[in-house]
Amino acid sequence: MYDDISIFLKVVELGTYVRTAKHLKTTQSTISRRIQALEERLNTSLFKRNFRGLIETTEEGKIFFQKFYPLYKNLDYLVGSIINQNEIKGTLKVALPATISRSIISPFIPEFITRYPNVTLLIDYTSKPIDMMKDNYDIAVSSMLPTSKNSKIKLLHRSRFKLYASNAYVQKYGTPDSLKDLNSHQCIGLLDEYGEPVSNYIATNIDSDEKTVCSYQAKIYVNHAFQGVEMAINGDFIIGVWDNMIINLFKNKAIVPVLPQYSFGEQPYYLIREHHVYNQLEQLFAAFLEDKFAKIPDLTNTD
Repeated sequence: MYDDISIFLKVVELGTYVRTAKHLKTTQSTISRRIQALEERLNTSLFKRNFRGLIETTEEGKIFFQKFYPLYKNLDYLVGSIINQNEIKGTLKVALPATISRSIISPFIPEFITRYPNVTLLIDYTSKPIDMMKDNYDIAVSSMLPTSKNSKIKLLHRSRFKLYASNAYVQKYGTPDSLKDLNSHQCIGLLDEYGEPVSNYIATNIDSDEKTVCSYQAKIYVNHAFQGVEMAINGDFIIGVWDNMIINLFKNKAIVPVLPQYSFGEQPYYLIREHHVYNQLEQLFAAFLEDKFAKIPDLTNTD
């Protein structure tokens, strides 16, 4: 049964029975038979064909995939980290977003290379839209959907724009109890793309999804939130920032959430790959990236 589950996950990953059969060096009929056996064992349908004859997962198939795929990829990564390390070789051209990579990816890349010494990584840190074919990337992580139409996309993480302050600020001024209380606190504001101060923000209650327009005036406005963090950690300001920017400060308890039930925006991060059969190196690095995103801490937890 476990082999059949692996085959099901691989079919979803590669998109067709034909690609899966080629990848596993078997026949399409064998793949079809193993999927049918799994469906009979589970007493449910995992796949359906759409009006163009392409394979899609059923709702049950989607749920099954979501439950087992992270375990499967992590096992793939762990097994690969133990055996045949010297046999993994080649060059990968990778695109990564600089801001989030700074704390959750880049510190661990030397670990990956130590594990696979015959691998070379060409890393392009970029905030531009990704074109996998034009730029010849093998794997990319981006907060924007790719411009190329034939890319395979997977959502890795959603970052939230939230409010934070240093412990020194909390001790000196306390924290606001509501959005209206922000007007009685020192907050660093943001400049829009035209260099104008932003005065209205849409706050979303994370639990209820209720949205509220929040307004406050600031003495300082910046066009880069992380520079505002450098001011805020000195103890006299509250700053709004993407949570992935301050992971290390949060871990070191140098900064704490303010009004943690509210988010002022969300930013997705996608794993982007081309539609083809991936070699072992690409699979290992993709699993490495997924593992690091899965370990991003919950910044609403102050314990």
